[in-house]
Amino acid sequence: MALWGNNAALALTGTVATTNGSATVTGTSTVFTTETKVGDVIKVNSTFAKIIGITSNTALTISPAWSIANTSGVSATLKQSPKHLAAGSDTTVQSVNLIYGVDVNEATANNEIPGWVYTNIYTDTHGNIRRKSEVLASFATMSTATDDEDVAYPDYRLVIGTQPTSKSVTSGTANTFTIVVTSVPTGATINYRWQRAANANAAFADLTNTGTWTNTTAATVNFANSTLAVSGSIYRVQMSVTGGTGANTVSANATLTVV
Repeated sequence: MALWGNNAALALTGTVATTNGSATVTGTSTVFTTETKVGDVIKVNSTFAKIIGITSNTALTISPAWSIANTSGVSATLKQSPKHLAAGSDTTVQSVNLIYGVDVNEATANNEIPGWVYTNIYTDTHGNIRRKSEVLASFATMSTATDDEDVAYPDYRLVIGTQPTSKSVTSGTANTFTIVVTSVPTGATINYRWQRAANANAAFADLTNTGTWTNTTAATVNFANSTLAVSGSIYRVQMSVTGGTGANTVSANATLTVV
């Protein structure tokens, strides 16, 4: 999910030069007539300006004029954003009022409408944190050239169908803990990391494929044997999605009792 004004950006061909106080951008080996349109927002050294004219492949006019030190031979990016909004109008990530580009996968995972969504996070009269969303522009399909992540609208949501369950086993036997989880939308690559705490007062630590445990990064973790020394230990699994933000979903705890 790309945060408008911060993450969604298309790298422009070539390099650019800017002059403090000037309302122009000069390109080298750029193709402005192909890659840019009037109303797009260009970003140079963390400063944004709206393109108001395209003179040639190597010359743009912008508003407002640059308020940064002179640059030369630097890369520039093009923000993918609603053209009716001012350049840099939500560049402060810590703001509670944000505009997001929500693509089709993110919309499915979060019951949203794909498009540009305005989000207002506030505290109600009872002290509860609330979030209101307003669709600024909706699309049947939508994607961004880059898809840097944030936590407002994850690309995927993980749904646990079967949690690992506590069990009592005979000393010296091989055993397993298993979780069943799916992604919404389906098709995500799910990463697993099984963890163990020695007892209820101990911290969890990642298991590794050495000695007793194998398949520590799979849906089912295997034990070579169970001894009385590990009785009362607690297991869980952390899950994340490759390339998405369904991250750090944690299973229920499961206790191993050895008799």
